[in-house]
Amino acid sequence: MSLYFNYKVDLFSSNAIHVNASLHSQHKILAVASHSEEKGGTVTLCNDEGELVKGVSSTAQIAAQAVSLAWHPVEKILAVGWENGGLSLWLEDRLQFVEVNSPHKAPVGILQWSSRGSRLVSGDAVGTVVAWRADSKGILQPSFQTDLKEPLTCCAFQTESPKIDLSNLAKAAVAGDELALDLFSSWRPKTASNRFASKSASDEGVGFFIGSISGAIYYFDDDGVVSEVCNEKSPIKKILYHSTKGQLVVLTDGLVLSHYSVQSDGKLMEITRLKLSGRSQDAILVWCGPNAIAVSTRELSVRCLNLDTNDNYLLTLENPSDREHFICLDYNMNRGILSGGTNLGRVAIWKYSPSPDGDAESAWKLQMPNKLTGGAIQHILWGVGGSLLVVHTVKEIFLLREQQVCAEFCPDMSAVQVAPNQLTVWHPEGPMELCCDTQIRGIALTGQQVAIWGTKRITVYELSQKHFKVVGSFACECVGAKIYEHSLYCIEGSNVQVRTTQGTVKQSLAFAADEGEPIGIELCGSYLTVATLFGWVKVWDLSRREAKLHTNPKYLNDVIHDFGEIILARSNCEGSKVSITVARSNLLPDSKLYLWSTDTDTLTSFDFSTQEAALADRFALSHVWDIEEPKLLVCEAKLQPRLKDQRNKRKVVATTLANSPEKPEIMLVTMFATTEGQLLIQNSDILSDPFCRLIGAFAPNYVLLKKPSGLEKEGDAGLVAKVLMQDFDGLGSCDKSTKDAILNFSYYLTVGNMDEAFKAIRAIKIATVWESMAKMCVKTKRLDVALVCLGHMQHARGAMELKKAMSTEPELDAQVAVLALQLHLNDEAEKLLKNCGRFDLLNKFYQNTEQWDKAIQVAETQDRIHMRTTYYNYAKHLEFIGDLNNAINMYEKSETHRFEVPRMLMEDQNLEFYMTNNKDPHLMKWWAQYLESNGDMEGALEYYEKAGDSLSLVRVHCFCESFDKAVRIASESEDKAACYHLARQLENANKVEKAIEFFCKAQAHGNAIRLCKDQGLNEQIWSLALKANPQDQLEAAQYFEQRQMPERAVRLYHKAGMLHKAVDLAFQNQQYSALQSIIVDLDSSSDPKLLGKCAKFFVDNKQFEKAVDMLAIAKQYDAAIELCVQNNVPITEELAERLTMEKAENNERSRIQVLLAVAQSAHIQGNYHLAAKKYTQAGDKVRAMKSLLKSGDTEKIIYYTNVSKQREIYVMAANYLQSLDWRNSPDIMKNIIAFYSKGKALDLLAEFYVACAQVEVDEFRDYEKALGAYIEASRCIARGIASNRASEGISVDDQKRRGHELAQRLDLIKKYVEIKRLFERESDSAVALSRELLKVPEVEATVRKGDIYALMISYHLKSKSLPAASKVLEEMKSVGINPTFYLDAEMLRALGVPGQSQSEAAAKQDDDEIEEHVEEDNSLGADF
Repeated sequence: MSLYFNYKVDLFSSNAIHVNASLHSQHKILAVASHSEEKGGTVTLCNDEGELVKGVSSTAQIAAQAVSLAWHPVEKILAVGWENGGLSLWLEDRLQFVEVNSPHKAPVGILQWSSRGSRLVSGDAVGTVVAWRADSKGILQPSFQTDLKEPLTCCAFQTESPKIDLSNLAKAAVAGDELALDLFSSWRPKTASNRFASKSASDEGVGFFIGSISGAIYYFDDDGVVSEVCNEKSPIKKILYHSTKGQLVVLTDGLVLSHYSVQSDGKLMEITRLKLSGRSQDAILVWCGPNAIAVSTRELSVRCLNLDTNDNYLLTLENPSDREHFICLDYNMNRGILSGGTNLGRVAIWKYSPSPDGDAESAWKLQMPNKLTGGAIQHILWGVGGSLLVVHTVKEIFLLREQQVCAEFCPDMSAVQVAPNQLTVWHPEGPMELCCDTQIRGIALTGQQVAIWGTKRITVYELSQKHFKVVGSFACECVGAKIYEHSLYCIEGSNVQVRTTQGTVKQSLAFAADEGEPIGIELCGSYLTVATLFGWVKVWDLSRREAKLHTNPKYLNDVIHDFGEIILARSNCEGSKVSITVARSNLLPDSKLYLWSTDTDTLTSFDFSTQEAALADRFALSHVWDIEEPKLLVCEAKLQPRLKDQRNKRKVVATTLANSPEKPEIMLVTMFATTEGQLLIQNSDILSDPFCRLIGAFAPNYVLLKKPSGLEKEGDAGLVAKVLMQDFDGLGSCDKSTKDAILNFSYYLTVGNMDEAFKAIRAIKIATVWESMAKMCVKTKRLDVALVCLGHMQHARGAMELKKAMSTEPELDAQVAVLALQLHLNDEAEKLLKNCGRFDLLNKFYQNTEQWDKAIQVAETQDRIHMRTTYYNYAKHLEFIGDLNNAINMYEKSETHRFEVPRMLMEDQNLEFYMTNNKDPHLMKWWAQYLESNGDMEGALEYYEKAGDSLSLVRVHCFCESFDKAVRIASESEDKAACYHLARQLENANKVEKAIEFFCKAQAHGNAIRLCKDQGLNEQIWSLALKANPQDQLEAAQYFEQRQMPERAVRLYHKAGMLHKAVDLAFQNQQYSALQSIIVDLDSSSDPKLLGKCAKFFVDNKQFEKAVDMLAIAKQYDAAIELCVQNNVPITEELAERLTMEKAENNERSRIQVLLAVAQSAHIQGNYHLAAKKYTQAGDKVRAMKSLLKSGDTEKIIYYTNVSKQREIYVMAANYLQSLDWRNSPDIMKNIIAFYSKGKALDLLAEFYVACAQVEVDEFRDYEKALGAYIEASRCIARGIASNRASEGISVDDQKRRGHELAQRLDLIKKYVEIKRLFERESDSAVALSRELLKVPEVEATVRKGDIYALMISYHLKSKSLPAASKVLEEMKSVGINPTFYLDAEMLRALGVPGQSQSEAAAKQDDDEIEEHVEEDNSLGADF
């Protein structure tokens, strides 16, 4: 927590009047312009402590006073404008003021540097404007001069948009940057570089605008060319230039606010214009955001206006006075802080923190206001990066410094800084105030002593009889200090000095040059931890006479990657563990918390960036060890700083400005350090208001610092508060043994050692301890441990409910939520039920805790199945508490209002009002019944009519004997109930015709038929019976039967379902047409006797097809089939299915017999496909195949053969296919071979191959293919003999004989083929072999002799041996062979044989036939 402490600058005489004050924007130096009668006008320089700058003397002019001050934006250079027109310049290197040759002759009211300090503009009261050029040493040279001849009021440079290098932002920030405190808390790196390096002035824009008292605005460009760009007709009070957008905002003395766009040549184009209300005397205009302005017009409110959206809102002070108003405002752009001073000496500071809902007004947070004692505040100005604010009144100068509140804690005492030089100390004896002469920079505590140090002195106080007395005070430039047993340990330069309380040095803890100077010192127990600038950590043991190193120092730069600097290092009370946080090389905090185990000299880390849920993306802001428990560490985890991209320009935004609303900014994380050197999270809590910082841990409490706004008025316990840890809920005053047991239990539970955890708390008998443990189980979700705790608490109901939930609820969070409810942890239960998505249980929870708004919201959005139930339960609750109006609304939403609201309002006078104003038909009907029961028939009729209840209207009119109205209502409404009631009443009134009419409208045909019987109205009975139900139709049929009207009786018996009676009556009266309609409705569920009777009727009438249908329906299959055969009734597919018995009927043998009979009948009738289907269903596939063969359907035969897979069927199919034209169909030939092969009919397959060979010889004279066929045939015979398989009727001997014959034929074919090949090679031996082949007796059966002679003739002709060829020809003729069948035409011509080759003649004849067919086709096509 940081506050703004005010320091009075007390360097001036009592009669001095302060005219102006200016604070450097980067350096800690202040300039004050004063005036007194003795010295005249003076300018004094002092530092941020209010002390004079060493070696600098004030400048003074007796006859004039300083009217304007302007600091150089980067260098320590001050320009002063005097009342007499003079100019002075103070340079740091000269340590004195230098007079500048000024052309001004009037007060220099305008004095302003450009954004980077390369140009200074001065303007006086008569209109002279001078632009000065500053060289590298700060010496001013005039650039140009212009006389505008009128008083000037204000000036604004045309600055450029700032460009910040983010890579050096952290280093720049810690050198005094405005965001360092927000991002890094109180830590400021010692290794920080200087502030942003100023860019060269060569590219700096030095054009500027000047406003005058006449309302004119002048623009000066870089070369000094001046032009009037605007005239407001009223004195200009303030000009603001927007560097990013190039816009100008102007406020005039007439309170007109103008917004302009600036062109490249400086000309203005108006955007908006606004007239403000208020007084112009103290009107103020400043920026308050990237594109927002703040205006105050002598009011105690500041109006903020967004220039983009024109949205505006007010910022006000708390508890304002009627006479108070703002005099001055200033805004720090980088930190988003707006400050204002009032005429009553109050300083208001607002800080901007974007709100989650985006509301700009709620984003401004008012800090604690400061009340100063110097009267009205004349001027207020931010400087030194926004951490210092100068405020001056007429007689006083104050500095407001933003400073971290110093707070310390020890077991017996705590102290908090409440003012720059004041502490509030809380002690068991009561709170005490401690004031000192030093501006407090830090404090240290021990049992009865308090040490306070500033920048140059340390003072030690001791508590004595409820008062503090000084026991020592000495000069010391101390960075940090700790006090232990009357010894002070102070960081002084590069050493840690051990001093007595009077300042005597007892020991010096020195550091080597390569270790760096000490930058941090912490004390826990008797162990002192010191961190150095270069990354060394040392731990001393102070329990002895002198401090002694506890362990070897640790150099973190060797073990931590990207190490930059140590932020904080603290040891536990035993010195065995040291927790460390560091910054990376870019000086941004590391997300890891390091743990150094001094006994093993190992370094481990815990990375917050890898954690889940609420702990993700954090870093350790601070960490403290418990004063007595060495394992317990408490860490303050803050969300990581985030970068925000806005308008394509990146800016660093403080964490508090950028955090998402669902994540708390700071969390307290309780951790245990294990013996292995690991850090394990035990618990986490949100650091919420009114607490702002962790300052210690002393189990069972956290020690937290409160914000001043969180201080209670009554029972004030101080700004230091002890907050119970979750593990000690309800055990704030437990003894040490109980505390140790709980800590050990928590430790072992965290590390997962349940056995040791139970041992730790076994001896505890206090019920509150077990209750606390049970509550801890809600957090750890250890239900087994919770059951034990509930048992020790004797919480029987809780244990029972938990066991029930564990057995019925599948989600662990739902089970834990039940435990939380039993322990009255409603918030935890709510979170658990939300996490597991059990909105039904969450709805019940809200109802049980009477959070009805939440319950209804959940029911409407997440648990709609219970929405009506929720409405109903809420209505019951509202009824119970007497809120009847809202209860009615809820009952209506639950749709139970029709009976609940009348019940609720029965005794209430509002019942009639509710009913008369309700439009619900059900409620109107109820109200009408209520009125009817009270005898109010007219009112009842009115509400029955509104409710649309026709029955009740008819009933009441009939009761009142208003039959005409009743008839009209029943006729119009056509309500069956109303018509029936009216019909009964008309019947009672002997109005039979009307009664029959309304019985018909009510569809009460039985009653209408009854009345018609009594009246003998036969025609009406017939028409009514056709529309009546079966019972009424039966009665009407009996009536017509008695009246000898059989046709109507049969039809009504049929419609009533009395088929027996209808058929008998039709037979008796020969009503054949009626019988036809009856038969249509007969099916297998009809009476078999009835079906048989109908079949006999159709047989007698020669209607055999219908008779067969009846027998099939009656399941008399044999009789049906016999009738089909005898009378040649065609068996169709549909009839065959009817004649097919179902498998569940009778037995399988009967079913097969029926199927065979149906198939046989179909076969006889030539329906071969149907016969095959039924044979197949009967399991007789052979007969089915025979039927298919009869049909000649080759495609189905092949398909059925492949499906059946029976040898006999394969053979039958192959035999059938041989009867087709297999010679010209390769597919048929393949199927023949495949079927013979699958049927194992090898002898038949061999015969088929022989047939193929004969075809090749006879038709194509292709002996090579014939040879292949004979080879396949011989193989088949050989396989048949080897497998001892033969076709039916063929013995093995026959097979062997056939094999011998095939072998002979194969031998002859081979010889012929060899002879042919020899002839092709023109071998003479071929002729001799041919002669031998001709001598074989059986050669003609295999090889045609004509082919052999043709080979010989062809050979002789090729050899040109015509005589030999002629001799062979004669021999050929002599054996009776016609040569024309074997010789081609060329050979015949060569031999001189007349005639034509028979083979060529046959081919020619085939060609002629083809041409003839083509001609016919062409002629047909032409005709078409």
